[in-house]
Amino acid sequence: VGKRMGARASDRYLSARPFFHVAGSTLSIVLSCVHQITLVTMQRFVAEKALRILETEKCTLTSGNDTMFLMMLGCETFTKSGYDLRGSWAAVSGPLLKRIVNEFEAGETVTGYGLSEASPNIATSDFRDSLEDRAAGWMHVHDGLDVRIVDADIGSILEASQKGEIQVRGWCVMKGYYDDPEATAATMTQDGFLKTGDLGMLDEQGRLAFVGRLKEIIRVGGENVAPSELENVLHQHPDILQAQVFALPDPRLIEVPTAYVLARENCDISAEQIQEWLRPKLAGFKMPRYVKVIDSFESIGIT
Repeated sequence: VGKRMGARASDRYLSARPFFHVAGSTLSIVLSCVHQITLVTMQRFVAEKALRILETEKCTLTSGNDTMFLMMLGCETFTKSGYDLRGSWAAVSGPLLKRIVNEFEAGETVTGYGLSEASPNIATSDFRDSLEDRAAGWMHVHDGLDVRIVDADIGSILEASQKGEIQVRGWCVMKGYYDDPEATAATMTQDGFLKTGDLGMLDEQGRLAFVGRLKEIIRVGGENVAPSELENVLHQHPDILQAQVFALPDPRLIEVPTAYVLARENCDISAEQIQEWLRPKLAGFKMPRYVKVIDSFESIGIT
């Protein structure tokens, strides 16, 4: 991952990831040791403080997920071109990656995919890839790993460009859940592949793209809708800071997409305006049936 994000010995890397987590241990502490770079951290992630640390510590690399980057970009103290960031490792959508590149001027930012059971990274884009490829979510599978896309319902292996469950086998994949043979049998295949429970696809070059969580797929009258796809569109609205899409039951369509939306500072936007803005951008079955503009995710939580 360090090579893919262009780590250099002179780098200063801000990571607010908790060290008990795989992203904090492997992709922060171990990555910094392997590449002999300075690791800068903070006791608790607060967006304003993170921006201040980036500036005062002259950090050239950072890492975070979409929520963390959206919080920093939405801060009143955020200053475009006011940081030394060159790149980052970011678990974010394409539109947000472009914002990181353009507003932080962190042109070498890469995306990554993985999970704890794979220690945790399976694939990462490369800072030398084009911005369009990185924003499209295409990532290179690490050497020594086998990744396949499987129809989760019938177990058949799918061809390139078909969406299905991401399954992975290789040196960094766990052997099983400790002292829990039933959970291990449900998660590991007979030929050693880990069922990730994630939806993705491979292209003709063997690059991997993450689409979303299989369990979060919204089934609208027989059509599958990934919440992340709708969130990516919502995050392109100039007045929206953050959005979360989920399912609500519907007597006719089984489920319908629904969205909570957090407006940017000093922006006044209504649910009706958001739906009107979305209408030409989405197929009818993908349109959020209900939209609610909220003040904070604190009381709701984010999945």
